[in-house]
Amino acid sequence: MDNSSHADVGTSRARRLLCFAVLFIGNTFASCCISLLGPFFPVEAAKKGASKTVVGFIFSCPELVVFLTSPLFGALLSEISPRFMCVSGLWVFSSCVILFGWLSKSPPGWIFIGLCFATRVVEALGTASYMTSCLTIAAGLFPDRKPTIYSLLEIGVTVGFAVGPAIGGFLFECGGYAMPFWTLGGCLFIVGVATLIFLQQNEHHEHSQVSPQSTFLLLRSPLVSLGVLCLTCNCYVFTVWVPGFAQHLQQFGLKTSTIGLLFLTLPLTYITVSLIFSFLIPPKIPDIPIILTSLSALSVAMLLYGPAPFLTFLPRALWLQIFSTVCMGFFTLFVYIGAISCIFTGIR
Repeated sequence: MDNSSHADVGTSRARRLLCFAVLFIGNTFASCCISLLGPFFPVEAAKKGASKTVVGFIFSCPELVVFLTSPLFGALLSEISPRFMCVSGLWVFSSCVILFGWLSKSPPGWIFIGLCFATRVVEALGTASYMTSCLTIAAGLFPDRKPTIYSLLEIGVTVGFAVGPAIGGFLFECGGYAMPFWTLGGCLFIVGVATLIFLQQNEHHEHSQVSPQSTFLLLRSPLVSLGVLCLTCNCYVFTVWVPGFAQHLQQFGLKTSTIGLLFLTLPLTYITVSLIFSFLIPPKIPDIPIILTSLSALSVAMLLYGPAPFLTFLPRALWLQIFSTVCMGFFTLFVYIGAISCIFTGIR
């Protein structure tokens, strides 16, 4: 009887680990699909008549849609199966990624720009549905290990953002504009099928009782508001850096695949430093001093990137671009650490 009980527990744990592995892979592939545009899309969009400003909006509009709709999807989790939202979100997301690969056939000008925005907005709805339900399902799989589970999913997202541009640049050189979208979009669709299969018998989740109103009530705390503002600044760094990095590096005559590899500098620094410092950071940290110091250093690093016009004594050299992006990856981590600490302090 005892042996049978232990076997059941082992089997249950193995199934939950398998479910979590599928969610982790889905997070990684999803963030790959989001970041793969960096090395080549700004250049290709310019050929279609899109300005740098418009390209920046194309990059950033999904984040705005996710920000606005995530509380709504969170509230719907109490009425709709998280498994359904997870799988359907993945399939909508992957379908839009594949569809984006056909936009090279679109006429130039506002038709191309409009199709880009429409595809990215629908893609963002799938992203919000998937990310919200994924966190709920993961928390239900291991309810006593939520911080660890969320950290691992965050690592998956960061890894995807790190390798996405490199994969996108390599596939672009191999097969042209459509190849990166069709390849990674197809992989993400397959992950959706795997999610449907493996979560069928193991749908562990917690029904959400959070409404959009209660989510925004947390912002009444000054510390929570400060933490959210700092996280917004971190997102600003990525959304400003990604759209223009490829065009900025063109002055050095680099290949698309090389530019894709250079996209690894910022997120890879973020991942490496986070893995090192996760074992060194004490439970209680001075969040406000860390935020102020990190934001100041991050501002200097962003001035070095370019560099700023008034820094006439600095050369426009490739090593300076790499150095500045490494610094940005380093200090965005500490802004994130301080912001999360502020938010948890404010909630308590």
